[in-house]
Amino acid sequence: MNHVPEISVIVPVYKVEEYLPQCVDSILVQTFTNFELLLVDDGSPDRCGEICEEYAGKDTRIRVFHQQNSGVSAARNIGLQHAKGTYIVFVDSDDWVSTDYLLHLYKSLPDTGIGLVMGGALKYSIDGKLIGKITLPEIFIGSNIGEGFAEYGLDRFGFSCSKLYSAELIRENKLCFDCNVHCMEDLIFMIDYILLSDYIRLCNFMDYNYRIAYSAETLSSRMNTYSDEYNIFSAYRSRMERFEDVCCLSDELTRYLRHSVSLVFQRVLLSLHTNGYPFRQRVACLDDLLSKEKEWIEERFMPDYKADCIAKYLLCHMGGGFFDCWISLLRFLRFKKSFGMH
Repeated sequence: MNHVPEISVIVPVYKVEEYLPQCVDSILVQTFTNFELLLVDDGSPDRCGEICEEYAGKDTRIRVFHQQNSGVSAARNIGLQHAKGTYIVFVDSDDWVSTDYLLHLYKSLPDTGIGLVMGGALKYSIDGKLIGKITLPEIFIGSNIGEGFAEYGLDRFGFSCSKLYSAELIRENKLCFDCNVHCMEDLIFMIDYILLSDYIRLCNFMDYNYRIAYSAETLSSRMNTYSDEYNIFSAYRSRMERFEDVCCLSDELTRYLRHSVSLVFQRVLLSLHTNGYPFRQRVACLDDLLSKEKEWIEERFMPDYKADCIAKYLLCHMGGGFFDCWISLLRFLRFKKSFGMH
């Protein structure tokens, strides 16, 4: 492939042998044809690596990279390092896209500036049934991006797919996915990018088909370790504080951003119980957390329920042991109006 493609499509690949052909085939039949496809095999133990090579042998637009299993962030970063396109698009290897996916993203670019184009998506169950839609209004945000981010709740659209990124902005600012963050890494990357952008364009087309790989499993039950959840909280909080620092936000939008950080912080607290840590370890983690974050907890942690406000008071004024006993009691009673029970 000698010419420079307009778009580089990056697909991290891991344990999706059943779905990979549908994903790749949907990309190869795009009505917008000036693209390259980068398949990054993240040490997949099934036939994914072979399938990638088979496709590359049939289509010169495809390049394949293999690495030891290092996670989706590392795989995406490999794609970013090797991408030749003017723009970057991500597709997950168990999803698929409509034939106009690239065309609609590309045609939505404004005439000037460097920024982010975002589209919606359709959500499907693991067996292919349509179960929901991710919809966006048709909006151009060209000034005070932080206010637009908060006003339209874009933290809810932090997935990396159904977006068109500028490769130039990524390269010049050395942006990459944080390999130390194992949840919300897409959102954190998007925020880093948005903070450097001239605009955000929201589009109402839904050309991306997102396969939900779980059913009854909730976010709280799919919890990372305490250390991982704390890393996620720290990374997300620092981005939200940058929004507050560089953008002129109303009090209402500032509260919205701070509340979103509080929701992430609750995962840190819950991880101690959902991962089954023994009592002494939970208390030690809580006391360590308090030594690092007491000022933030007192001033900015915004629980939703009265039971959680009591928990906050106990943590700040009585210590980790009293807080843990209170949360344990709420969980034992299955008290629904508590962040640990929804």
